[in-house]
Amino acid sequence: MPYDPSAPSLSQRSAAYAFLLLGAVDHAIATVLFAFDASPSLASIMLALSAGAIIGSALPYAADDYLRQLNAVGHRWVMAVLGIATFVFALVGIGHFANSVGRLASGAEASGEPSMVTGLIANPLALCLALGAVFYLGAGFAWARDRFAGNDDA
Repeated sequence: MPYDPSAPSLSQRSAAYAFLLLGAVDHAIATVLFAFDASPSLASIMLALSAGAIIGSALPYAADDYLRQLNAVGHRWVMAVLGIATFVFALVGIGHFANSVGRLASGAEASGEPSMVTGLIANPLALCLALGAVFYLGAGFAWARDRFAGNDDA
């Protein structure tokens, strides 16, 4: 195997894995704190640390190929969920528009109130918490699949 001077050292790789794990734990704590409206300051700090790990996952520095693969699975999961959420939001918007048109056509006044689903999806904090959780679940699933799946090569 040829020497690669740009390859991350063992300590750099270990730190990258630890940073990903720390981000997942911070994200879980932030989600619980925000869900129960407890200590918004601490929840914001935890969410910032989690965001740093997610941003770091997109950068290839000090990461080996396996960590990049775990991050890629998390990124794919996030994009899939974001696409589904966008589609649901579009359907809710189309339904709200169609309802308003129907009410106007029948001579009634159009309803200007968004539905509960629209309010939930349009909440940026809820979206950030959900997408962050999906990223860490995707990376964790890929790790667990590789770790615990039967390997017949041995």
